Amino acid sequence: MRIVILISILLLQRAFVTAQTVTGTIVDQLGIGLSDLHATLYTPLTEYTTTTDANGSFSFPNVTSVNDKSVSQTGYSISNNYPNPFNPKTRIGVTLRNNSKVRIDIYNVLGQMVMGDMEKYLRAGDSYFDLELKGLPSGFYIARISVDDQYVATRKMMLIYGSQHLAASDPDQGYRSDRSTLDRRSTMDTKLDSLVLTGISIERTVFAPLPTVTGNVLNLGSLVITVPAPNAPTLLSPPDSATDQSTSPTLTWNASSGATSYGSQVSTTSMFTSFVRKQSGLTSTGAAVGGLDTSTQHYWRVNATNSYGTSQWSDTWSFTTSGTIGDQLFIFQGAYDALGTLDEIAQLAARHDVVVFTHGFYLDGSTWVHGNCLDVDYSKMPDLLVKVREKNPRVKIFVYVSATADHPNGCWPQPSVQMSECPNGNCADFKTWTNLWLNLEHDHNGIIIDGIFVDLVHPALIGTAVRDSVFSYVKSRGKLLMANVLSDTLGLKFAASSPFLQPEDFLLIEGYCVLAGNPNVQTGAMNLQLQNMNIHWAALASEWYNSALTCNSDNMKNAYAMFRQYGGSAFAYQSADLGTQSGTWVYCPHGRK
Repeated sequence: MRIVILISILLLQRAFVTAQTVTGTIVDQLGIGLSDLHATLYTPLTEYTTTTDANGSFSFPNVTSVNDKSVSQTGYSISNNYPNPFNPKTRIGVTLRNNSKVRIDIYNVLGQMVMGDMEKYLRAGDSYFDLELKGLPSGFYIARISVDDQYVATRKMMLIYGSQHLAASDPDQGYRSDRSTLDRRSTMDTKLDSLVLTGISIERTVFAPLPTVTGNVLNLGSLVITVPAPNAPTLLSPPDSATDQSTSPTLTWNASSGATSYGSQVSTTSMFTSFVRKQSGLTSTGAAVGGLDTSTQHYWRVNATNSYGTSQWSDTWSFTTSGTIGDQLFIFQGAYDALGTLDEIAQLAARHDVVVFTHGFYLDGSTWVHGNCLDVDYSKMPDLLVKVREKNPRVKIFVYVSATADHPNGCWPQPSVQMSECPNGNCADFKTWTNLWLNLEHDHNGIIIDGIFVDLVHPALIGTAVRDSVFSYVKSRGKLLMANVLSDTLGLKFAASSPFLQPEDFLLIEGYCVLAGNPNVQTGAMNLQLQNMNIHWAALASEWYNSALTCNSDNMKNAYAMFRQYGGSAFAYQSADLGTQSGTWVYCPHGRK
């Protein structure tokens, strides 16, 4: 029977002390709930933790000021009441480390205060409280004992009429009370110290003081946290004061916590009174910058933005571009023999930042393409690729593969039939062709192929599924991508909308110089700039349209000037007739006419 009574007391006490709940909502200065914040509620006795939900709401159930251990841990001691059960008197012993104010409140199992205002200053040492619950019904009661309004303990008591009475002694160190202050409308109060919020998007925020929990639920309402704009980013590369840098660098920086976009500025003055490049709305921590002048010191800085504002500018760093050709793309296509010996071709390639080796037709008498795009002899290429890399370790080498390799009308079809999907959905010929090149890298020391030049990326020839299949395969092999989009707005938008195109990749406009007067080309280039595409882009000046062009033509000068105005990062001046007129190759060595 005694065991049953004790278990009942414990269960009732647990129900009693878990009845109070603290709720609220954390919002920003715009009134939007802040989710995933770590919230800690502190009381004088303990702490409670939770996380805000998707709407910023939080709830702390089971909040109580009851903690039996808090008294003993501070050097005070509260005895169990004796006798227990009792009728109607019982005594609670108190041992104090210092002279202290002691208060006792009695509650029934519904949390209603049935006796209060029992408070007295007691001397250090042993003391006691005599309690008399005369006139109350038999049942369980809870005594809440607080010392100096800081340390609290509870004792569970059972009033049973017919049990033994208590005789008081030593009135100077005791306290007698009866139920003269009965208030059945009262409940046990819980004091709250503070609410602390932490999270990725905010600084540590403290709400204090907080109201006392006087009922079963305390709703703190909407608590506003002013979320700051992100901190200024820290710059990564090019390093500050770096020299001999490419005229087509990629600027990189560390992410700023809470930032949703970035802006960058490049200038030739440290005060940024004018700009070479300005970009905003960048969603990655890098920006491709092209068309910079050679042998020039450039200054750059970055800021970060979110819905709460824009950071200060980062520290300003500088770099100086190389005095060599730089910023130039050269595409080897047609009769390689016309350019000289193997060593001379390698020397020419090494003078550029970016080089593309296409399928080609002749090299020292070797035939590379035999009617079928996969029937290729690459036997002369390893020596050439090794020599180029030895002469310029920084050069980016791309190799040619056509996006239409699997087209039913052949490798270089007329735009009469769009290939919406590769046969069997896997673009097997494209992958085979790509691997013919990459096997050279695998089988020969000193060969590093940086990227794949993907030709004929245009919606008139291939569909979105083919585009993404070939793009993703290039990226899966760890290579850069250069997509030849042809010379119209459709090709630009088609290639640029692929999710697999990254900031380090290139878009190439074919025949740019010849078609510079074509509104489609100008509109396409303009659209690309207005879209703020965070990628490199380049132009192939003439390709086989050489019959009406020379390097000194006004048309070429104007085309290059317009291309630079739109932010192009590389420009190829070449003219060849795909091997039919191998002796007419025209090479413009600097491309800055």
